[in-house]
Amino acid sequence: MVIGNINVSDTGYWLTDSDGVLSEGTADNYNVAYDASSNTLTLNNATIVSNNYEGYAIGVNSQKAIDFKINISGDNKISASDIGLYVRSTNSNSTLNIDGNGSLTVDAFQNAIRVESNASDATLNITNINLNTSASGYFEDLKVLSGANASSNLIMDGSNFTTSSNNAILLDWPSVATEGKPTFTLNNNARINV
Repeated sequence: MVIGNINVSDTGYWLTDSDGVLSEGTADNYNVAYDASSNTLTLNNATIVSNNYEGYAIGVNSQKAIDFKINISGDNKISASDIGLYVRSTNSNSTLNIDGNGSLTVDAFQNAIRVESNASDATLNITNINLNTSASGYFEDLKVLSGANASSNLIMDGSNFTTSSNNAILLDWPSVATEGKPTFTLNNNARINV
C-alpha cells in the first residue's frame, strides 16, 4: 500500500505536516494509522499529498480480493497530481469502505476516488462522512469500474457528498462486456450536492 510518500505493509502510526509528508508517530499521537490485521487505515486530521503524475496519494493494488477500510476522524485533506484514492484488484473483488464521523476533502487531477476490479465486482461504500471532491482534469470524481459481466456498486449511507466537478460519478465496465451491472444506492438521508 502507498500512503503519500511512503510504502506501508505493517501496522504503524504516522504524523503528517502541512506539505503532506509523513513521519513516524505513536499510538498516542498520530494523523495516520494502519491496522494490518483488519486492513484498516485511519485518517485523523491528516494531510496527504502526492506529486506523482502516474500514481496516487493512497493506493492498494493486489492480484487477490481486496476489502479495504478507511476510518475518517476530524478534517482530512488529500491532494494528488493523478488519482486521490485508488483500490484495484486484478483477479478478484475490489471493495473500499469509507466511514467515520469526520470530513474528507480530495482534490485530484484524475479521479478523486477510484475502485477497480479487472475480473469481478467493484464496490465503493461511503458512510456517515462529509466528502468533498474535485477532479481538475475533467475526469469523474468517483469512479467504480468492474470486470466484464460483473457489478459496479456505489452505496452512500448517511453521507454528505459535495463535488465541484462537471462529472461527479461513473459506474463502468469494460467495453468488451456483454452486460454491465451498475447499482447506485442512497440510504439514511445521504445527500449529493453538485
